Amino acid sequence: MAFATKRIYEEDPYQSHFTANVLSQTRREDGHTELILDKTAFYPTGGGQPNDTGMIDGFEVIDVYKDGKSIVHLLKGNLEHKGTVEGHVNFSRRMDHMQQHCGQHILSAAFQELLSLETIGFHLGKEWVTVDLKASQINVDDVRKVELRANEIVMENRHIETRLMPVTEVDEQIRAKLPSMDGIVRLVEIDQFDLSACSGTHPYRTGEVGLIKIIGWEPYKGNVRLTFVCGLRAMRIARQFQDLLFEAAKLLRTNPYDVVPSLVRMKGEYEQYVRENRHLKESLIRQEAKQWIKQGEKISSVTLHLHQWINKPFQDMKELAKTIIEEPGHVVIFASEGQLNRLIAACSENISLSMRELVDHLLEMTQGRGGGSRIFAQLGFTAASVQDVLKFAKKWIMENL
Repeated sequence: MAFATKRIYEEDPYQSHFTANVLSQTRREDGHTELILDKTAFYPTGGGQPNDTGMIDGFEVIDVYKDGKSIVHLLKGNLEHKGTVEGHVNFSRRMDHMQQHCGQHILSAAFQELLSLETIGFHLGKEWVTVDLKASQINVDDVRKVELRANEIVMENRHIETRLMPVTEVDEQIRAKLPSMDGIVRLVEIDQFDLSACSGTHPYRTGEVGLIKIIGWEPYKGNVRLTFVCGLRAMRIARQFQDLLFEAAKLLRTNPYDVVPSLVRMKGEYEQYVRENRHLKESLIRQEAKQWIKQGEKISSVTLHLHQWINKPFQDMKELAKTIIEEPGHVVIFASEGQLNRLIAACSENISLSMRELVDHLLEMTQGRGGGSRIFAQLGFTAASVQDVLKFAKKWIMENL
């Protein structure tokens, strides 16, 4: 048997306490209770807005959802059979959802008014609210204009009215977005600004929404997903940003207004240090390469540099090897041991060996991963010791010279 639940929240979104008759009561296997009442102030999940929470006869309401014309309340625990119950909606959560949902209506209407952009998606999350705009991209200036316009509507404290109307009498543009052409539709109207079909909870005036603050936006499935917050959420995020700004100013030993110029200056100094460090490192590597070139093992007309490094960074090994082979007649086999053993094989242009071929042989031996070109290749491996790999490499070079 289907039960119809009267929806108090549609008529009075501010009513948080009510008494109702129990129409259906079911104990689930997990010990929770499903409860259907003849009326309720609890909003069920739907239309992008999460459900209300609260208490019914001392039991926590952990979920509220629609089942046809019924609204099901999921209570934590086993409620003994009763004829009537008392419900208490968590009004701080309800008010937060009213601010966010109404803020979405205002913001979406502002995007439509100023940029002719349609909202095609809405999600009210625990921390953030998002809308999906039918656009390939938006720019900062347009976003600022829309945000300003939305907050002007808030400050004007316009009246918000909800009413029920047969679908057949609804404006064609609104009707086109409805899932069904039958029955009654609930409309939410912001005075002389927006008219939308919506089942959600909204305040009586726009001033109750509080500050509307856009946090950011990004491409999403060919459209734009915009993130924002309203009311107390906006105040909290503004406070977080302020705290971050003040902490940055403290670390930089400057005032908040000079944080960006200070960071720009520091970034320039850092980039200069990086350039100088790179030049210094290149100079040191060239000096080190000169010493290596004087050493090495002579094999025919080739000088072989075979070495196992202990603490040298892999990138430094690569740069040293590349610098050595700039001189004709050198073959470099460098290796290092670690969680992943690494090997570099390099030779001068005038040597007919192929370092890629050597690494291919080592891949079979070590079951590692690697590759490269004729004169420079590298390998990462774990299934063999560095010493065995160096021995194999030396033997292969001697056999192929």
